Amino acid sequence: MHTDGRRAWDVRIALVGGTADGRALQLMEDLSLEESVAGTLALWDADAAGCARAAALGTRMRREPGAAGRFAFTACRSQAEALDGADFVCVFGRAPSPRELESDLHAPELCGVYQGAGDAAGPGGLMRALRMGPVLERLALDVKARCPRAFVLLLCDPIAHGLRAMYAAYPQIRALGLTADVPDALALLCRALYEMRGVAGARAREVVCAAAGVSRFCCITQATWRDVDLMGVLQDFARKFAVSGYAEGQEEAWLSDPSACARRVQLDLSLRLGALPAGEDRRLADFLPSTRYLRTPECALEWKFGRTGAAFYRDQRRTLDARAAKLLAGEEPFDLAPSGGPVAAALRALCGLGDALVSASLPNAGQIENAPRLATVETPVLLRAGSAVPLMSGPLAPPLSALLAPAFAAQEGVLAALRAHDAQQAVAAFLGDPMLCRVPERAALKLMRTMLQDCAESLRGWNLEVR
Repeated sequence: MHTDGRRAWDVRIALVGGTADGRALQLMEDLSLEESVAGTLALWDADAAGCARAAALGTRMRREPGAAGRFAFTACRSQAEALDGADFVCVFGRAPSPRELESDLHAPELCGVYQGAGDAAGPGGLMRALRMGPVLERLALDVKARCPRAFVLLLCDPIAHGLRAMYAAYPQIRALGLTADVPDALALLCRALYEMRGVAGARAREVVCAAAGVSRFCCITQATWRDVDLMGVLQDFARKFAVSGYAEGQEEAWLSDPSACARRVQLDLSLRLGALPAGEDRRLADFLPSTRYLRTPECALEWKFGRTGAAFYRDQRRTLDARAAKLLAGEEPFDLAPSGGPVAAALRALCGLGDALVSASLPNAGQIENAPRLATVETPVLLRAGSAVPLMSGPLAPPLSALLAPAFAAQEGVLAALRAHDAQQAVAAFLGDPMLCRVPERAALKLMRTMLQDCAESLRGWNLEVR
């Protein structure tokens, strides 16, 4: 990689996973629009045909009007080949098999447990963490061998567990986790300022905030725009829209799109915590006892958010396959547009093209005083040339600390299971998951056995007997 402070070139980015199922497509579009960074995007996916298709799509993007990016897209035959000499590694990870996906999202329903997303928390999130752990451990060791100074951006859930696995395998790895949750929450605060005070023109990037928590449940505890305290505005806004929700003209979109919601959970929690949780309602609900937001499937609809089911992912994949065929045949334009997500900004900053303050996940080295040391936490992180420095966030307030205690305990249980290749080590984490609060222990253990058998192919060599 070379840089002159205004642009960077000969940058090698390894893109691991997410190419065959389309999760990486938006990042590829963002890089196709990136004017200040150029180089090679080396793609690798276990689905070789899907990876080759993604590389062809990337090459096709470069011919689109407005595609100022100068990245070459190449499909690699192995993960090691993609990582060779990489400056950055963007990780979307391995997609679950159809059986694993069905189990993650629907097996808990046999016990009356209805998850919102089932990927970052809840019983589905924990199983995904157990499966992802060995994959990310191997990736970390490959990074150590092939590109030890690369920055690794983890972009797939569950980020908190995934980072623990990578740092355990290679403690010197330079890895951080990124989502768009906090920028989205800051944009909501700007809309609240308009709704409650009539002040237009505020932008999320202009808001100065403090935030702390874990990935998918990071709370904004302070926020100001110019001289306006946005947390006071938020409380008025939350009370006004607590019952109706704030759907922004997309009423009932959650009936067909599980990522859509009216933010009722987010606003309800802001009134209860005195802070704004960042994230979609379906994911926030997965961190909490199922008695409030996910008591029944109908309860979720009353709170105006959708639940992710396996059928949604199957339909999404069919839609992607059909669209990819049309794009490659030139029958449909790409209509490239920047996502506004944090990854492109993070890459620019780490290349030395200007500092960036992002909300990111890192091991806790004291940035949250009362969180376990080395637990994965999310706080503001300052990115600049070759460094990622977490900012000190102080202690979690007692209500938030109590709410996140099971998430921190789950990190320890999953890490112990990964080290021993023994699912028994994760039993306490599974039984202690807030979503299982209404399930008797015997039934919860039976559920865990079922879900472990459903992902046995990914956990070869493990002890899967639990008691």
